[in-house]
Order: sequence, then structure tokens, then C-alpha cells
Amino acid sequence: FVMPDAGIELRTRASWLENKEKVENIVKAAFTAAQKQTITDEELKLVMYVNTETGKIDDVCFRFLNNEPFAYIPVSVYRNIELAIKKNVQEVLTDEGKKLNFIYWWTTVIPK
Repeated sequence: FVMPDAGIELRTRASWLENKEKVENIVKAAFTAAQKQTITDEELKLVMYVNTETGKIDDVCFRFLNNEPFAYIPVSVYRNIELAIKKNVQEVLTDEGKKLNFIYWWTTVIPK
């Protein structure tokens, strides 16, 4: 277990920046214009589990309350986001990152 604020890099900075942008673009492209209008400026919280043997994303979880606008979006939208992230995002891990069982990565995206 490694706390992120311990200063131990688990993936390269370039990889993290590139993949953060990929995730944001995938999320923004997944929602229709009408859906984006209902979401307004809400943040979608994503949790991703990085496989430390391959650098690929093994699992994607979405965090929102049942009274938030995201709760009214069809599940297929979230499934498409999950599949696109698993297909297109791969981290370049450091030696320290490769020592762990998995890396827990969370981020927020405003889909607008």
C-alpha cells in the first residue's frame, strides 16, 4: 500500500498526463448534447484500477448519488465509457508501481 502523498511515483508523469486527457476526452464524447445539457456543470467521478503487470485498466467504477443528473443517463453510456477506457488507456508504470498488486486511480470529469 502506498499513499499518493508519500511522493512515490507509481507511473510516469507523461503517461499520467496523456491518459488523464484520454479519459476526459472519452467521457466528453460519450454523452449526447441533450445529456450534457441535463448534466450542466456536474462532475462525474471515475475510479479505475490499473493492472500493474500490463499497465491496462482492469476495472472502471462510476461514483454519483442517485439524485444527481448522472443517475438518469442510460447504463449503456457508462458501459461505452468503460470499454473505451479499457481499450485506449495504458499506463507506463515505474519500478515502484510494478511492485503493487494494483493501482487505484480516481479522477473527476465535467462532461461538457
